[in-house]
Amino acid sequence: MTPTDSPQPQKRRNTLTDISKALGHALSGFCFALHSEPHMRFHVIAACVASLLGIFFGLSALEWALISASIGIVMLTELLNTAVEITLDACIPTYHPKVKAAKDVAAAAVWIAALMASTIGSLIFIPKFVRLLA
Repeated sequence: MTPTDSPQPQKRRNTLTDISKALGHALSGFCFALHSEPHMRFHVIAACVASLLGIFFGLSALEWALISASIGIVMLTELLNTAVEITLDACIPTYHPKVKAAKDVAAAAVWIAALMASTIGSLIFIPKFVRLLA
């Protein structure tokens, strides 16, 4: 039997059960990060504050899109940073300079995302606060 003769793997169907299990795993991962990572809790609180301010100030569709994308990118990078740290700690539990470098790079990605989100939030909300106080 040659490699081309081997049977093709069956395609996995995306049943409602499969989708619900996948969502359950995703929720479990998010909850794990929320409970184990103080920075994730800070990001969630910041997202809630930004959302409440958005409601208060009646953001435009474009402003909501920018705020939502910023929140999503920060959450995404924090979750990936957490995954990198967990994986590296499990694979190489002792200190290694390359592990430290990988963790630092992942943390830098979060920092850049948070800096970008802060900049976008400032550009949107500071003028609204100035008008409110004027």
